[in-house]
Amino acid sequence: MSKQSIKSKLREQTKKNHQEFRQQLVDDVAAVLEKWKDHSNNLHTIQKRQFSDLNHDIEKLMEEVKISKAATSQIRDNTVRELRNLKRSHSWGYVIITVFVAIISTITTLLAIRYLF
Repeated sequence: MSKQSIKSKLREQTKKNHQEFRQQLVDDVAAVLEKWKDHSNNLHTIQKRQFSDLNHDIEKLMEEVKISKAATSQIRDNTVRELRNLKRSHSWGYVIITVFVAIISTITTLLAIRYLF
């Protein structure tokens, strides 16, 4: 074998080794990317499920808030009505009318007792 032929074979072997190395590197990177893809898909599925559960929980809580709001509004309306009635019953006009009716009923009772006996 000549020196030229040995160099040529050495060059070809080096190219072949380099090409095998590059192919192995590409295969390794492809495997890592495939693992990342699977992991990413799993995370996406888990997050999607969690988001769906959270969305359902939020909708349920919103319904509870609506019910609480309605109950609170009813309590507020009843309280305002009661306060209005209480103010009305404690107003001076009401007190004067009540005292006036009490005086008239007392006078009527005294007159009825005087004429009956």
